[in-house]
Amino acid sequence: MDVPARRRRADHSGACRPRGRSGLMPTIVMTKLASKLDPSLKKKAFAFLEKLAEDDTTPGLHIEPINGSADTKVRTGRVDAGFRAVLFKMTSPEGTSYVVHGIWPHDDAITVAKKTVLSLNPVNGVAEVRTIETPAELAPPVVAPVPEPERVVAEKAAPVEEEAVPVEVGPVTGPLDGVDVTALTEDLGIEAGVARAAVGTRSEDELLDIAGNAVEWQGLALLDLAAGHTVNEVKDKLGIGAAPAPAGTDDEAILEGLRHPAAQMSFTYIENSEELRRVIEGGDFGAWRVFLHDGQDGGAAAPGPEPGAAGAGRADRADNVHEELGRRDVPGPGAVGPWAAAS
Repeated sequence: MDVPARRRRADHSGACRPRGRSGLMPTIVMTKLASKLDPSLKKKAFAFLEKLAEDDTTPGLHIEPINGSADTKVRTGRVDAGFRAVLFKMTSPEGTSYVVHGIWPHDDAITVAKKTVLSLNPVNGVAEVRTIETPAELAPPVVAPVPEPERVVAEKAAPVEEEAVPVEVGPVTGPLDGVDVTALTEDLGIEAGVARAAVGTRSEDELLDIAGNAVEWQGLALLDLAAGHTVNEVKDKLGIGAAPAPAGTDDEAILEGLRHPAAQMSFTYIENSEELRRVIEGGDFGAWRVFLHDGQDGGAAAPGPEPGAAGAGRADRADNVHEELGRRDVPGPGAVGPWAAAS
């Protein structure tokens, strides 16, 4: 992938790009999930992605669309005889871009590709990878009622007199007490199911589990709210505003959404072979340097509550929660087969 200066390819900020046999060389974007590979696959993944970045029409790559997929952008590519990569292909005047979602055994890769989508958050325009469950997976199982003997039914129907025992119940509290689900979904853009589950948590461990399995920026937004930050402070910290008006093609809109500050927690552009090797071999994903404790792009983080103020205790505990989330290797939806923490 390294080339002479006169043929240097453009990065996503608009520099020049070298030309391969098919014109401009593809741009490679990796997700956090794609950076977590089983050690046995790292060399093969590196070779596959290097070839993809040189020329995506190379016959051995077998970049193919998947019939019946939820996202027309999804493709799979041959890593070796047993494994395939799941990718999203987009085109723009700047050339072709691929978002690499991960690598799975052949049949699992097809399954993942069919129900995974790369789209824009409708509230704020942040690019996100999500899993679309099928109606059969979402529908609760239908259980036929089991008839009971008449004697048992009669016994259940008979009134039973019990002495009432007064029970003192204290207030039920949780990490997100006072946070409104509507504010999470309509102001921030957090998925409705994630928002409802988060507001209903009763412990920091419960919230951590939900945050760890959510889209990265959504998970950290929840933790900042638990630390006592307001919704507006979290929006400022993540650079979240109203979704921009549609401009250009759908692919161009997605590419713009990938550049959003909050999206950089989930996606990173691979600029050269050295960076590709660093990400694959070490799981060193540079986008994870933002939003944990500092503000984005070197700016100041949104201030937390003063000591003794409302939410100050939660702020102290949330520091530990942020650190724990950063340490956890949460594979996310569809992560099966070869995925493991890169240590």
